Amino acid sequence: MGMTAVAVRSTHERLRPLVQAERLAVWSTPTARVLLLGSAVMAVVTGSANLATASDAGSVETLQLTMHAATVPALLFAAVAGAYASSSDHRYGTIDQQLLTDPSRRRWFLAKAQVMLLVGLSYGVVGMVAAVADLVGYGAVTGNEMDLVSPTVARALVGVGIATPLNALLGVCVGSLMRNQPVAIGTVLVWLLVIEPPLILGMPDVGRWLPGPAGLAATSSPDPSLLSPVVGALVLLIETAVALVVTSRVIARMDAR
Repeated sequence: MGMTAVAVRSTHERLRPLVQAERLAVWSTPTARVLLLGSAVMAVVTGSANLATASDAGSVETLQLTMHAATVPALLFAAVAGAYASSSDHRYGTIDQQLLTDPSRRRWFLAKAQVMLLVGLSYGVVGMVAAVADLVGYGAVTGNEMDLVSPTVARALVGVGIATPLNALLGVCVGSLMRNQPVAIGTVLVWLLVIEPPLILGMPDVGRWLPGPAGLAATSSPDPSLLSPVVGALVLLIETAVALVVTSRVIARMDAR
């Protein structure tokens, strides 16, 4: 037991400078800030568009649809950000310099995952703020009373706070395994926007268990074909954990060569 504690403490100490380096690398790139801004803009636009076409702006259904529309961009952009960050080292050749500092690719992957977990959470916060701002702004302009403390809003906010960091981690796994940045980002987009939607529509019993739909379910999406919010969050958590373990083992094998 004591040896295990020592090993964990040693790993943590080795990861600390790597995490600091990854944090600086992620937030110092203009692309990271552009993606975050794009997420915020899309959240406001989609949420506002939904409110503008609603027949009853104060209804529970409208609140559900608005929260859903405003938070979906956060899930998508978080996954893209994860894939971008984890594949940038190979695209720009910085991985060789990193390995001179610490020769373990696996530790660099774990450091990247830790940083992107927090970055993903920032996307979730942006999505939450944008969704609430949409509701507040619309209520102020039209005079409609928006119930911002309703369980509908609370469940959506909690769900997006859980799902966006997990989506960012899944993006990190894709980027780390594929390395080629355009391919990694393209894979994330094609999977989330092209492959999963038809499966949800045509084969809901299968599609609802995929990562994207599970994340949508966690945010209390009004789509009846999805899982419940709790089950969706649990499924996404398990799938993310499996992806992290598999990616970590693949990268560990690279270290062993």
